[in-house]
Amino acid sequence: MPDTPLIARVRPANVASQRVAVRAGLRRARHLDAEGYDGFDWIYVARPADGTPSPQAGPTPAPRPAIG
Repeated sequence: MPDTPLIARVRPANVASQRVAVRAGLRRARHLDAEGYDGFDWIYVARPADGTPSPQAGPTPAPRPAIG
């Protein structure tokens, strides 16, 4: 289903999930980051099928260490 968007909602402190999203070929889309029903989420999206980067997707930042 090439036209179906694929996204991942990841908590900023969840470094393991950030790595999984990146390894799965997703890329951070900062313009889509938003408050979810139970906290703030970073949004990762799949790259277009032709491999070109999304024009609105920013680079994936280095993961931050978890606090606590």
